Amino acid sequence: MKKSITKILWVALFALGWLLSGAQDIHYSQMYNTPLYVNPAFTGNHECDFRVAANYRQQAASFTVPFETYTAWGDTRLYPEFLRRRGWFGLGTHLYYDNAGNGDLQKVQGMLFGAYSQGFNSDNSLYGSLGVGLGVTNRSIDKNNLIYGDQWRDDILAFDPSLTSQDITNIKYTSIFYADFNLGLSLHHLINNKWMYEVGGSISHINKPKESFFGQNDRRIGRKIIAHGTVQHILSESLLIKP
Repeated sequence: MKKSITKILWVALFALGWLLSGAQDIHYSQMYNTPLYVNPAFTGNHECDFRVAANYRQQAASFTVPFETYTAWGDTRLYPEFLRRRGWFGLGTHLYYDNAGNGDLQKVQGMLFGAYSQGFNSDNSLYGSLGVGLGVTNRSIDKNNLIYGDQWRDDILAFDPSLTSQDITNIKYTSIFYADFNLGLSLHHLINNKWMYEVGGSISHINKPKESFFGQNDRRIGRKIIAHGTVQHILSESLLIKP
């Protein structure tokens, strides 16, 4: 009985999430390996002079043209003398290319990040960060590779790409550009040499940019809100847990 109730609750939660979802950005299963994409406040929050990384993801390769995403990013931290090591600035950049489906629906974005972090105690074991991201996005599509409803043939029960579609004329633009703006906050606390926690949140597409190949002014990207948190506990010199 308990198992049945649990299954029903999971199905209900999934259905609710589907009803609330209108679209999605690119995403990675290892989201912690794309920190600037998750939250601009993570810019410069590391112990290195700088860090760089590249990510690749492929999805739906078994039944259609693969959905592929390539990402490259990097950041650094700066300690101006006037801050006396109590605060620092982070600078970073994030580039990605995403290609989806038969119509070569592509998304290319370049974004610059800046963040300021302020320590709240003498050793900066407790600090907060505010980060912003400013970028430019290009969306493009190859309308000649799409299949339209009026290309369906009842006599063969299949689509016939050789038929000229009237729907193709509704696509006014095959390439569009728009500016994007993101904002994030985070709080990091190293409690002692074994325990640490970090919480934060970010808002993407604050300006709700227009994104339409049909020239529709009401087709805008909804704001994406992310809340995140992690706790780290060091068990030994070679083992830690970090949910």
